[in-house]
Amino acid sequence: MIRAAALLRCIRDAIKATSPYWKNFKCMELQAWHTAQSHFSSFLGATMHLYGSYTSPFVRHCRIALLQYQAKFKLIETDYQQSAAGSAAMRVPYFEHQDIKLHDSMSIIRFIRELHGHRMCETTAEYDLLLLVNTAIDSTINLFLLEKSGVDIAANSYTQRQSQRIQQCLEHFESAAEQLKWNDAGIRLACYLDWVQYRQRLDLRQYPALIAWLEQAQQYPEFADTAPPAA
Repeated sequence: MIRAAALLRCIRDAIKATSPYWKNFKCMELQAWHTAQSHFSSFLGATMHLYGSYTSPFVRHCRIALLQYQAKFKLIETDYQQSAAGSAAMRVPYFEHQDIKLHDSMSIIRFIRELHGHRMCETTAEYDLLLLVNTAIDSTINLFLLEKSGVDIAANSYTQRQSQRIQQCLEHFESAAEQLKWNDAGIRLACYLDWVQYRQRLDLRQYPALIAWLEQAQQYPEFADTAPPAA
């Protein structure tokens, strides 16, 4: 919408400066603008479909973003078999809205933000923190699933490295906790921390600043309303 408006202004200014038919063009421009606004309103008002689970931290972040804008959406619970058939990534979340299909929480969040005139991350530092949280989530979920499959995660060099990566990430998050904000990096971190407690994957007592951040996050209605169901 922003690019379209800028293009219309450029065309308008060029014609206004050179053409005696400015009034006619002005009418055409207004008609085109109202038509574009009507299509955009229809697009924005249509129900969005988010595929995933109520427990996934990635899906929860998407739900929070949608709730922040009071967007009209439906969460469709999706298991491993369904996600393998529904997404090229063979995982959740994935997202559909009219003719748009997205396969990763990062692109989903960006789409939601930009649709409502905002950026996903305002700074490079925020984006870097968001990616680091993703790294911690991926490693933690990998260990969780491997353990469920019967792998001894304490006796494998690959899984040991994953555990070390998680600890390094947590130490970094703890040291950076004073700078946390309720933006996409902070939201995703809160989703991760709540998930590791829900799944009993990590003991966070040695990270008091992260516990404080999680407690602060629970004061936001969209975070509280998307809490995982009781086990």
